[in-house]
Amino acid sequence: MSATEKDTLLVKTTVGLHGRAIANHFTNLITTSDKLRIKKCRDCLKNCSYQFCTLDSLLTSVAGDVENGLVFAGARVSEIKEILPVQTIIENLKTEYKAAAQSFA
Repeated sequence: MSATEKDTLLVKTTVGLHGRAIANHFTNLITTSDKLRIKKCRDCLKNCSYQFCTLDSLLTSVAGDVENGLVFAGARVSEIKEILPVQTIIENLKTEYKAAAQSFA
């Protein structure tokens, strides 16, 4: 994990909502080109701009093609240094909570 704050940008989704995404080939296309068009969205929340399909772009990333799909990340993505199993994350949270609770006792 080596993302920095400069590796993300705000993109406007097809329903008008903004999200922070990791910059890649796809975000370059949707922010610099009006040539990327779709015929029809599927399962949309509302009518969209048809510039791209948010659902399709997310599914592309989930399938492993992270250069040609949307990969959303928080503003603090640069703080992530490793990918941990969920069980480890929960255990870490419990440990931190217990330590914080003891400091107030």
